Amino acid sequence: MEGRDTEAKAVLRKLASIEGNSLDLDLSSVHLGQEISTSNPYKLMKDLFKRRWALRRILATMVLGFGIGLVYFGMLFGVRNLGFNLYLGVMFNALLLIPTNLVTLFFISRWKRKGSLFALCIISGICSIMCVVVGSSREGIQIGLELASFFCTSLALNVLMIFTIELFPTTVRNSASTLVRQAIVLGSVFDPILTSGGKRNGFLSFGTFGLTILLCSFIVIILPETKGKNLCNTMDEQERRGWALKRILASMALGLGIGVAFFGMLFGVGNLGFNIYLSVVFNASMLMPSNLPSLVFIERWNRRGPLFRVAYSAYCVVFGRGGEGIQIGLELASLFCSCFAYNVWLIYTTELFPTSVRSSATSLARQAVVLGTVFDPLLTSAGRRNEFLTFGIFGLAIFLCGFFLIFLLETKGKALCNTMDEQEQKDSIIV
Repeated sequence: MEGRDTEAKAVLRKLASIEGNSLDLDLSSVHLGQEISTSNPYKLMKDLFKRRWALRRILATMVLGFGIGLVYFGMLFGVRNLGFNLYLGVMFNALLLIPTNLVTLFFISRWKRKGSLFALCIISGICSIMCVVVGSSREGIQIGLELASFFCTSLALNVLMIFTIELFPTTVRNSASTLVRQAIVLGSVFDPILTSGGKRNGFLSFGTFGLTILLCSFIVIILPETKGKNLCNTMDEQERRGWALKRILASMALGLGIGVAFFGMLFGVGNLGFNIYLSVVFNASMLMPSNLPSLVFIERWNRRGPLFRVAYSAYCVVFGRGGEGIQIGLELASLFCSCFAYNVWLIYTTELFPTSVRSSATSLARQAVVLGTVFDPLLTSAGRRNEFLTFGIFGLAIFLCGFFLIFLLETKGKALCNTMDEQEQKDSIIV
């Protein structure tokens, strides 16, 4: 019954109305307990790679994620190579994230996934390559092209995450979306090296970014269109209450705290006194293992408990004291916890809402994350004089926002959509 006990009783009473009250007496003695998921995450992963259509989809989305991740984080790292004012460049990039999420929020219901994703990647790649062609002699045009490329990449990232959710059924959706995010992080690992090489040769940074996302964009051809396809329940199937507003506000508050801490760690690492280049490499390398626990254990864990504990851990470690080695170790631990919390939070937000509003809800939640990043450059700059204004604020933000989990329900084990067999049958009918 998947938790719909009242609806099940009502249907049975209606079908057996000729029985009078005898059925009521029988049903009143029935103990209805919550079904416990006994799914094996390793079996689900095997199922994901065993079926050809699922394997084709996951590999294609991971390739797309790799290219988009390389460019998305590469633009943030490489803005210093443009010859434009570094602080203004970082601020412009941070502010640009807000309209990208608003555009996604208002237009995702109208856009086709394949066409919009392909077009955004192509435009981003062309603008990135044009940054090299124009050269540093025209700073205004160059920063404009960089912002245009970053805008399209951010939109492409949002569309890709929604597209991935729609491509896979519930039984493997968590694993598939985690693998795609892992590919995005894998792409970002190469950015410090490319950015460093771009100081001598501009093509090694923005040229490589442009070519990568251009080539990866063509993989979208092999994916099916998901716009308008019914994946799960509608809003009418939920209780007619104000639960949706409460959930979205709580998830946005949680996302705000995670966004401040997660991206703040990346911005504020320069204030630790440790080697800046090694710090960036360590931070980028830490992002990969932080995705692995989500991939392996997400099917076994509850959502609320681990999310709050990880947020609390991120809060605790940022207040550590000691030498440079201890400090950078604590920063890496906090980044690991924040990134892990971000992954669980994305999956949790996906499970909280039905399909009819899931795209809008997840876009709003990511908008809150972006809103949190807007404050990071200012806090990082102020943290050079007072350390608490960076890592202290980051820790307090993610810790306090973690308490909003109290207002959210547990989603582990709740059925949201179809099984792998139902998805395969649906695709065969469409084809």
